[in-house]
Amino acid sequence: MLILTLNIQSLSLAEDVSDLQIEGISIGDSLLDYFNEKEIKKAKQNYVYKDDSFYEAEFYKHKSFNNYENIQIGLKKNDNNYIVHKVLGFNFIKNNINKKCFNKVDLVTKEIKNILSNTSIKTEEYPHSADSSGKSLVKTAFIKHNTGEIWIECYDWSDKLTKQNNWIDNFGVNIVSNEYIFWINNKAY
Repeated sequence: MLILTLNIQSLSLAEDVSDLQIEGISIGDSLLDYFNEKEIKKAKQNYVYKDDSFYEAEFYKHKSFNNYENIQIGLKKNDNNYIVHKVLGFNFIKNNINKKCFNKVDLVTKEIKNILSNTSIKTEEYPHSADSSGKSLVKTAFIKHNTGEIWIECYDWSDKLTKQNNWIDNFGVNIVSNEYIFWINNKAY
C-alpha cells in the first residue's frame, strides 16, 4: 500500500484517475458514502463563480482523515447523488523552511508517474500573482491523463503576506474529472 501521500488501493498500475483516492474518496464516488447530507450541506462553500454548475464542499480535520488535514470536494449543482468530480487533499505547513513542500511536489509526482500510465507531466515554479513583491512562490506539477488531471501544488507565502493575511503555506494533491476541468477552464470565470 502506498500511504505516504495518496491512499491508493494497490501498487498495480492505475488505468484511470478514478483509480486514485484521497482519504478513500475517488472521482465518480458518491460523497454520501462518506458523509451524510447534513454534513455535506454544512461543508458547502459559497465561492462566487460566473457559472455555478459546480460548487465545493470543504471538510476540516475530520476523524476519518489519515493523510490530510483537510479535503475539498467538487460537486455538481442539483446532483442529489453528490457525485465527486474533484477531490483535493491539503495540509497547512508552518514555516516552509528549505522548501520541503516543493520537494514533496516532486516526490508525489514521481509516485503518481509510477502508478498511472499514459500521462504527460509539466512542472512549474513561479511567483504567485497575489504578491506584487514576487516573494510568494508556487510549485505545481500538472499531470494530464485522458480520464482527468492531477495537480500537485505547494504554496510558499512570503512572511509579509503570512502576517498580513494570515495565509499559511500549504501542500495539496488535487484529482479532477474532465468535466470539472472543462467547467473551470471555460465557464467558471
